[in-house]
Amino acid sequence: MADQMKFRVTLEQVDAARAELANAGFLILGESGAIEKDGYRIGYSLDGWVLILEIQAKPRFVPMMAVRARIRSLLKREGISELL
Repeated sequence: MADQMKFRVTLEQVDAARAELANAGFLILGESGAIEKDGYRIGYSLDGWVLILEIQAKPRFVPMMAVRARIRSLLKREGISELL
């Protein structure tokens, strides 16, 4: 079910995201890994200036389109846009 999304990021955006996630209890170490909460598992990796997110698990009743839209919305607020 894994579904990938790619975003162009700057070092400042990555650092800010790591700090915000750490404050929420998600310590992000290294260039790749995964975070889990409430039935969601999102893998992440940083390849140069490209952040790759992989939706590895989600609640059955939540459409993938809704998960992708929520991720886009959250990152857009931080000035991060998806690569097309």
